[in-house]
Amino acid sequence: MKDFCLQLPSEVQKELSQKTYIVFSPDSDCAWFPLEGLHIQGKPLCLSKGVTRITSIHLLQKIALRRISFDSSLIVGNPWPLHEKDPLCYGSPSGEKSELENIGPLTCLKGAESEAETLSRIIRQARVLTRAQATADTVLQELGKCSLLHLAGHGALGRVLFLSGPATRTPPQFDSEEFSRLRRAWRLSQGKSVYMMDEWDFITDRDILHTPLREGAFVFLNACETGRHIYGGGGHFQGLVQAFLKSGASHVISSLIPLFDQSSTDFAVSFYHALRSLPVVTALKETRKSIKNRYKAQVYWLPYIHYGFPLELETDSD
Repeated sequence: MKDFCLQLPSEVQKELSQKTYIVFSPDSDCAWFPLEGLHIQGKPLCLSKGVTRITSIHLLQKIALRRISFDSSLIVGNPWPLHEKDPLCYGSPSGEKSELENIGPLTCLKGAESEAETLSRIIRQARVLTRAQATADTVLQELGKCSLLHLAGHGALGRVLFLSGPATRTPPQFDSEEFSRLRRAWRLSQGKSVYMMDEWDFITDRDILHTPLREGAFVFLNACETGRHIYGGGGHFQGLVQAFLKSGASHVISSLIPLFDQSSTDFAVSFYHALRSLPVVTALKETRKSIKNRYKAQVYWLPYIHYGFPLELETDSD
């Protein structure tokens, strides 16, 4: 990232060094790039600047009018089927090739469960759902009631959050190819076929688009690859982040890549401690610095990205 920044026009380098807040609007190809790690004046941007992302100026203007408040919270930690088998690995339907050819191994995230319990003592008025309690139906029912959602669990493709099953909702008539394969994924257990949807359910970006949130809601998706998005055509992007913002959220924190269970827990706990006295973007910056001091390697603190307005007009938090 040091060498890459040197390739930028000198005018851009100057602007990046002088501004307090940086807003990136990457397309789907550049969205994977760790823009927050661009080196300016010898250090990553995200350690000295308030860095955020947005998919369009139009959406940024809408988000700027939303007020954030933390008066009710939903914390989801380690959604997991009733049985204790660990890990679980599923395969796609026979003969089909896709990015989801092999799903897993999905491991029981004990750190995520501990994360939920710890955050319930930091975040006020929190309802906590863990393991088999954390079903897709329950989470979707609660989304519109809470001003803060924190989910620590498994994610995939930037469009899927894994919740405890079995699946109860009828799939849409015109399901995407990726979701259709996921619903038909299976594994062998004691010589018998077990379908993924008999054990799991999932929430997709489409579900979020049809679930109005509290205006200005804050969302933290502490799950693998939740920061990905793809261009769907017509000026629209597909992905969980975009869906949450369109449904009313003012801030969404997510990850570009797979995460480690324990370090991601430490990141979340550190962030919410900082959030008690700092705006979202500043709290994220300070958390990155704290986790960098503890773990050193970039993989522990750089993957987290923020989508939303860089400033907060009004905040109600403890």
